[in-house]
Amino acid sequence: ENFVQTKTENQKERLKHRILVLKFPFQSILTSSLLETYRNMSKGLFTSLAVFLCLVGSTLGFSSTGLSVGFETRRAAIKDALGQVRRNLGSGFGELLPLLTEDQLEQLKETGSVKLCADNFDPDPDVNKNHILVNVNKGNKPTLQWIRAEEPEFCLYIDTNYEEETGIEIIAVSIWGAVVPKNEQKFGSEKLYVHATFNVTATYEQCYCASEDFAGSPPKYGRINNKCTYSKYSKRPEEDQDLLFCPSCEYCKKAAKEDDAPDPVYKYWVFFQGVTGQLWGPGLPVFREKIHDSFSKIDPSINSCTIDTTNLRLSQFGCGGANSKNLYCGLGTWFNCREDLAALSPTGNPEDVTVHVADINLRVVPCPIDLCKKVTTAPECDELGGQFCCDVEI
Repeated sequence: ENFVQTKTENQKERLKHRILVLKFPFQSILTSSLLETYRNMSKGLFTSLAVFLCLVGSTLGFSSTGLSVGFETRRAAIKDALGQVRRNLGSGFGELLPLLTEDQLEQLKETGSVKLCADNFDPDPDVNKNHILVNVNKGNKPTLQWIRAEEPEFCLYIDTNYEEETGIEIIAVSIWGAVVPKNEQKFGSEKLYVHATFNVTATYEQCYCASEDFAGSPPKYGRINNKCTYSKYSKRPEEDQDLLFCPSCEYCKKAAKEDDAPDPVYKYWVFFQGVTGQLWGPGLPVFREKIHDSFSKIDPSINSCTIDTTNLRLSQFGCGGANSKNLYCGLGTWFNCREDLAALSPTGNPEDVTVHVADINLRVVPCPIDLCKKVTTAPECDELGGQFCCDVEI
C-alpha cells in the first residue's frame, strides 16, 4: 500500500489491472465489457464478482505457485465454467453477470424482475459524441444528442422467466428516465422524458441479416452492417420469409477481435419484436423541431411522440456491441414517432416508411441508489400503462 501511494493515478490504475491478472490469471478469457465494468463498479460489487471468480478458480485447482503449469488446460476449463454459468443464467444474462449481485440474482428467480440503471453510451462525460438518445437526419447522422439528466435516475428493468432446466431468460426490458440536450448552450436544458418497453423476444438465429444465406459462414460482419438494408430484407428469398430484420452490427468487427468473444458476437444478444412507449415533457418541442429540420414534412407542433419501429431493425440488448456504440452491455433501438409515419412515408402509407428520426444507444450500469420503483396503482402513471414511474411530476 505504501508503494502504491507513491504512484500517479495512471500508474495506480495500471497496477490495479496487473494485480487483477495476478490474482485471477484468466484476463484473456473475459470480454472487454466485463473488464470495463470492473473499472467502474463499486467496491462491494467488485467484491461479489471477485468471490465468484475465486470460487471458480479454487474449484478448478488454481494456486499462487502453479499459475504457469497447464495454463492452457486451465484456461479452457475456466472458459467452460463461465460458459456453464451463461447457460445456467439463460441467453443474454451471462454477459450481464458482473452487474448483478447475488441478492439480485435471487430476486430474479423469486420475482422475475430486477432493476438496473442506464447511462450515456460512453462513460467519459467529456467526449464529443455521447448520448442516450439522439436525433438523426436522412443520412443517419446525429443532429442533436441527448444525455442523461441529473435526475431522476434513468431506470432499466429486466423482466424474466425462470425455469430450472433453462435458467433465467429475458422476456422484456423497460426503460424510464429523462434526458437533456448535450449542447445546453444551444438547445437549452429542458428535460425530455423517455418511457419504453421492449418485448416479444427473438434470438440471432431468427435474424435474416445474420443468416448464412445473407451473412455467409463465418458471418461477414461488414456485410451485415453495410448491406442488410430494409430494401434487401424486403426482397429476401421465399425460404427466409419467416426471418426477422436484425441484427444491427455497427460494432461487431471490433467486438469479434476481443479475447473470448462469442461466435458469432451477437450469440447472447436478445432481440425485441415489440416496442411500446412515448416521449414527453418540456423538451419535446426541441426534439420535434429538430426532426422538422431534417424532415421538412413533419409538423413540429404535434405535442406527442409515440415510439414506433415499423420497418426498422429490431431493438437489441446485450454486451459486446448490442448498443451499436461500444463493448459495454447496453441497448440499441431505432425509431420514429407514430404520429409522423404518414409524413415520413414516400407514398403517404405508414407501412411504407424506410427512414427513422432517432436512435437510443445506452449503457447498462448498476444503480447507485433506489430512486425508481414499479407501481400498479398510482393514477399519475395511468398513461404509462401502470408500469413504473419515478418521483417526478408527469
